[in-house]
Amino acid sequence: MKLNSLTIDTLFEILNDLQQAIVLTNSKNNVIWFNLAIAKLFNLQEIKADSSNRDQIDTSAITHILNSGEDIEIVFNSQTLSFSHSQKEMLHGSDENLTIHYLHDQTKEKSLTQDLTVLRDQVMASQFRDPITGLLSERAFYLILEPQLARSRRYHNPLSIIAMQFHFAQDPDNIDRHAEHVRIASQQLKEVMRWADQLHYDSHGKFLIVLPETLANEVDPLIDKIDSKLICLPWLSSISYGITQWMETDSLGSLLKRANLALESSIQQNQKIFKL
Repeated sequence: MKLNSLTIDTLFEILNDLQQAIVLTNSKNNVIWFNLAIAKLFNLQEIKADSSNRDQIDTSAITHILNSGEDIEIVFNSQTLSFSHSQKEMLHGSDENLTIHYLHDQTKEKSLTQDLTVLRDQVMASQFRDPITGLLSERAFYLILEPQLARSRRYHNPLSIIAMQFHFAQDPDNIDRHAEHVRIASQQLKEVMRWADQLHYDSHGKFLIVLPETLANEVDPLIDKIDSKLICLPWLSSISYGITQWMETDSLGSLLKRANLALESSIQQNQKIFKL
């Protein structure tokens, strides 16, 4: 930019009215002036026209931004500020070889981006986690179970499913009352399961446990562990178990249907465990 007939004072007046944050430095990279947008942002006094108060103003934060490349975050007055310093322009025709620096305050934009990221993560988590138990949602459970079944088909590995129904001591049909009980039980169930096992709490109030590499007749030791862990809880009267094992002709739907039928048979026949 050439000054020509434009005086420094006139230039300062024009730049001072802009919303764009602007800083001027001399040949020694010292800050000699900044506009009102910078003054408001950093809570600084305006530099007087005759520069008489320049030395009394702390411009260290501004200098730090100018020396830190294109994008920077700084902490100022306990607030994190984000800036882009992507453009500067030599001011030809002046005695001091001035440089105009254009700063873009990205603080609000970055904060909004971070808020959107948190919101997106929360939405994704809500799609894959049950809000009561923190366990896999139905959608996530099916997504994980399908590859397990594909592996069993390919390698002929066993896989079993336990369907569990809690019988509460009081108000057994009051889901809201037992929400916290279900959450506690889900955490304790995970403590007795293997790392590869998957746990799901479905919309009908049943727990489903997927046991890879496990035959149906190998499930009893896990049930014993579950009983010893949960049955002492004062709000739990008893637990019914339905157990089934994957078969070569099974789809995901047929396997889960058989597990639920085994559980229904356990309840109807008043048997603790029913294998189907």
